[in-house]
This record gives sequence, C-alpha cells and structure tokens, in this order.
Amino acid sequence: MLLVYIMDTPQKTFSEELNDIEKTFYLLMQNYNKNYVLSKTSKNENDKKFFLNTETNIHDLLRKFNSLKESVHTTIKRVKEDFSEEDEFIKKLKETNEELLKKENELVVSTGASVPFEEQVKENNKLSKLEYTYYSFGVLGIGYLIYSSIRS
Repeated sequence: MLLVYIMDTPQKTFSEELNDIEKTFYLLMQNYNKNYVLSKTSKNENDKKFFLNTETNIHDLLRKFNSLKESVHTTIKRVKEDFSEEDEFIKKLKETNEELLKKENELVVSTGASVPFEEQVKENNKLSKLEYTYYSFGVLGIGYLIYSSIRS
C-alpha cells in the first residue's frame, strides 16, 4: 500500500505538520502490523515487498519528524535571538529617554533661573531709560540756565 504524505507546504504550521505525521504514523503502524504477519507467514514475495515498503515509509516519516523537530528548535532559537535583540534595543531606548529627560530637567531649571534674570534686565532697562530722561532734562535745564545767563 502506498501512502502519500505531503509535508513540504510552507503554509502549514508546526502543529498541523505534527498532526499530519501522527496520522500517517498510525496508518503506517496498522499496515506494518498486517504486513509483518504476512511477511513472516507467507512465502509470497509481494507480501515481503509490502512489508519492506512499509518499513521504508516509517523511516521516511521518522526523518520528516526529525526535520520538523530541528525546524522547531531553529525557530525557537531565532525567536529567542530576536527577543534578546529587541530587549537590547528597548534598553538603549530607555537609556536615551532617561538622558533626554535629564537634559530636559536641566533646561527647565536653567529656564526657571533665567526668568528672574529677564525680569531684572527689563527693570534695569526701565531704570536706564529713567536715568537718561533725568539726565536729558538736567542737561536741558543746565543749557537753559546757561542760555538765560548769557542773554541777560
């Protein structure tokens, strides 16, 4: 009996492939038991060929199972590596974020300190303008006094 087993479809998941292997295994074992008895009791060459064919199919199935097992292990290893890379990336992002937060806090503190300084600068400008105004009036007053004294 020829059993066709197709496992090489890329759309199948690991569990689907494992289910297919399991179903095929049970079918092969039924054939194996039947063909084993026939091969040992019968002198017919076809019965022995069926038995050898069943054994070959079982070995092929075992190879497919081992291939699936290796594929699962490879995928698990790749996923672990991807997670570790993502963890490292997340750690770097956290460190960068912490550094940026520190710089932001420093800027906020320095900006907070600059507000009184700005107010002081504005007040000094007002005082300077008042002083210039007083001096201007003083110079004009002295000029007027000099002008009046010269005229009289």
